[in-house]
Amino acid sequence: MANRVLWVIINFISFARAVIITADITLKPKDNYILYKIKKELFGFLNNANISVTLACDKNFTTTIITNPSTNITQIKPNLELIICMKSLYQAVTPEMQSSCRKAYDYKLLNSKEMSWSFRFSKDQFSFVYLTELNTTDELSCKLAAVFLNPRGEHLSSDQVVIPKIYSVVGGVWSVSLLLWCFNYLYFNKFSNKLHKIVTLMVILKAFLVVLSFLYWTDLSQRGQVRLHLHVLYKLLTCLHQVFVLCFIMVSSEGWCVIYERPRLWRYYLVLGVLYSAMYLSYTYIHQYFQGFIIVFGGVMIYLSFRCCAISICTLKNNLTASEEYMQNYKLFYVNSKVTFEKRIRKKLTLMTMLQILIIGLPCLLMMLQSVSSFILGTNEWVKWLCYELLNYLVIVYCLYMFRLQDFAPYNNIVISTTDLQTLTITTPNPNIIYITSVNGGSESESESGSSSVDQT
Repeated sequence: MANRVLWVIINFISFARAVIITADITLKPKDNYILYKIKKELFGFLNNANISVTLACDKNFTTTIITNPSTNITQIKPNLELIICMKSLYQAVTPEMQSSCRKAYDYKLLNSKEMSWSFRFSKDQFSFVYLTELNTTDELSCKLAAVFLNPRGEHLSSDQVVIPKIYSVVGGVWSVSLLLWCFNYLYFNKFSNKLHKIVTLMVILKAFLVVLSFLYWTDLSQRGQVRLHLHVLYKLLTCLHQVFVLCFIMVSSEGWCVIYERPRLWRYYLVLGVLYSAMYLSYTYIHQYFQGFIIVFGGVMIYLSFRCCAISICTLKNNLTASEEYMQNYKLFYVNSKVTFEKRIRKKLTLMTMLQILIIGLPCLLMMLQSVSSFILGTNEWVKWLCYELLNYLVIVYCLYMFRLQDFAPYNNIVISTTDLQTLTITTPNPNIIYITSVNGGSESESESGSSSVDQT
């Protein structure tokens, strides 16, 4: 038992995800037959692809002695067989087995407890690979080693071969996007705030993740196995990127650096982010049941984002009404009608409305992609990854467009006047309060409104 645990630990440390499969398995009979699926997913085999399987068990294999009457040659045939099927079989004997399955007749009984099979494909097809034995009640504990190899030393399935090339193109697109954003950030750097720094960090993180994805799939293609450090780094950065995007949407929907100077619910965002990360890593390394918790926490984060965004839009609409009433009550008018309090608020209102569209559209697009990939793209995995990266790109570029830096100087110097007062200039760093200091016949008067989005310094 200790040796088996040690073997599993060494195997896990050496490699994480693999097309070269090495594992400790238990072949348990069910209804007097064994049916073990070596790889859960369909694998695309090209013409001249090869399968090699080696099995070493703790008990002797049950065998059948066959004698050829014409040659008097006696052959020992193991009852455990390797079969290749074009569809998933839930029973050992079905009508489809004759038409959609083929046996691997090229086998070697290395000793009474160890044997190997090999099979070469004569045409392109997607198949499952099974170990099966009929009329048996013996339970076997074995060590399995299986290699699925396409022509030219390609370890990926036929529908995954182009994925490394896809990531090489996607990496170039993200490099250009990152350069354009950095140019925008540096050119208008004096108008930047903390929110723009977070956006910059998000783009850098995504660009680095794309490069890591290219290395991940290239390693899997060439070696058939992904080394642990690369696999763990890839999964951690994928998790961090997803949490980063969701938390960014939440804090921006609350109006951070747009309406308020700091996020008010940041503790909730932090807790939800940590829980989402824990569920994602549990789903990756423990069990797929944790995917339900990922959906729950993701749904809670999307709901909070939508609710905060709706509140921010209502706040801006109230500020817009209050600003218009303020101008009318004090009988003020703008010297330059192109730059007004109302236009500044409307610009923020447009930004929050665009963000609300993103919050509504993102889960819809994700569910659509998941449904299509599950029922339609089963044998076109490269299309699923391409759609996933395209969705990521559109979401982040949409955020970059919303929060892009511009020349905000005109909105910080708004000139208003009235028939009774001299012209005055107002700068507006604080979005929540307006202080107007006016001069009338040598005396100064000060007005205050808590619902506008500008103030004087």
